[in-house]
Amino acid sequence: MMRVIFTSVLALIGSAISVYALPCISFDANWNLYAFGVQGQSGWSLGTQDNWGSGGGNATTISTTNAPPFNGNNTQCFLAQFFNAIYVIDGDLSDPSSVHIFDADSQTWSIQTTNVQEAGVDPTSITLILDHDTNVFYGLQGNNLYQLDMSQENKATSSQIKWSEIGKPSFNTSGYTPTLGFANNHVYFLDVPGTSAGTAYIYVIHFSYSQPASQSYTPSSGNAFPAVGGKTATIWEPATSSTPTFEAPTEFAFFPSDGSGTYVVDVVHNTTVEFAAPPAPPSSGASFYAGSNTAIVQLTPSGEVYYLPVKQTVLASGTSATWTKVPNNLYSASYTSTTTAAPGVTIAGSTVIGATATGTSASTSASTTAKSGANKGATIDTMALFTVLVAGAWSLVA
Repeated sequence: MMRVIFTSVLALIGSAISVYALPCISFDANWNLYAFGVQGQSGWSLGTQDNWGSGGGNATTISTTNAPPFNGNNTQCFLAQFFNAIYVIDGDLSDPSSVHIFDADSQTWSIQTTNVQEAGVDPTSITLILDHDTNVFYGLQGNNLYQLDMSQENKATSSQIKWSEIGKPSFNTSGYTPTLGFANNHVYFLDVPGTSAGTAYIYVIHFSYSQPASQSYTPSSGNAFPAVGGKTATIWEPATSSTPTFEAPTEFAFFPSDGSGTYVVDVVHNTTVEFAAPPAPPSSGASFYAGSNTAIVQLTPSGEVYYLPVKQTVLASGTSATWTKVPNNLYSASYTSTTTAAPGVTIAGSTVIGATATGTSASTSASTTAKSGANKGATIDTMALFTVLVAGAWSLVA
């Protein structure tokens, strides 16, 4: 009987932890930075780097209509650069198969339904990248590669779109926890079992081709990236007078779980540059990363934002660049919040804890503030809940 009670309590712990999912972070095509699922909001817009990089005081909440709750088990955010849209995979625990689309131009959300059954895809576990040129998702789950064509969507359509299986990778996936990078319209598989430091397997998207052998990347500054898992962020190319349209990115950053450094991989020259490790390495918790054409950004579980400048001149200089903390903390610092909404939409809970709110939603109820405060300590509260419930369960068993 006591064992049954203990098992039930553990199930309750799992359910409680699952609702405290951590946020994700992304840029739009104009390099405005967004933090999604922070402070109980569907999203905060921090503006461009000249705002948040200098400690600017405005963070703007975005519409909650059709926004995901960001409570999924495998939430991932992706920039569709040509369409100035941000796609959210598994943003809703109750509807993991839908893709939530944030239209950065209109600042509105829509929900695109997908068919996962025919291909056998599980959005709660698949690891993905979004191809720059084709706007197609590519991902690895188990021993199969899958794709989802987002076409030219910056808003959802009424038609359901289908996932499809496209084959198997050229390497053995047994025991592999995927770490995928994206650049130059290729998928890069890091930490494949049996590979050494500084190597990756490649899937060439435009030719639907899995290279049979791994590719080596020579350090031009610092060390080779280690053969461990981690997270990645694509570094984007800016539009210039000579290339007025967005070019495919040619670099991605790798943040290994061992916290050994930040490694920028140049896939054109097959080289790497090592920088200092991010302040909160992946092993310390569920930090999230995003890249623009000038910076890599980290959002930590405690709401702190750090950035590393990655302009081409910085990449050439190697380790001279360092991580810098954005002065304001998204959970507790002195951001002044202004709210924006689609016509007829009311945004509740626009106040950041410790901030002064301005705009149409400046008056926030005590209950809303309390709710925001609860979201503030999601990671800590989860651990506290875990401790209390486990202690209670053991007392019942005893």
